[in-house]
Amino acid sequence: MPLGVVPSMELICDPEGIDEKDKYVDWAFPNPTHGILLVRQPADGTLELFDLTGQLLLTSQLHVSSTSVDVSGLPTGLYILKFRSKGRSFSQKIMVE
Repeated sequence: MPLGVVPSMELICDPEGIDEKDKYVDWAFPNPTHGILLVRQPADGTLELFDLTGQLLLTSQLHVSSTSVDVSGLPTGLYILKFRSKGRSFSQKIMVE
């Protein structure tokens, strides 16, 4: 191979290790929030809210495509919102201001 020629490479997987179809971006908003968080989930499932120590703060069974969650009583900080359905899960960092 001549000097200065770089062989090309083809990326055959997502660098995050998550299939594109498994990503569900911006399903909870506004983020950051001051009180009410709107959640759009792709199916029936379980919604959980954790603090950064892993303590479960809220859990709810959802049977609609969108719902609102009141987080106004939580201290300012970062939280993890997790939605689980049929063996799949989505997580999103949520900032409460």
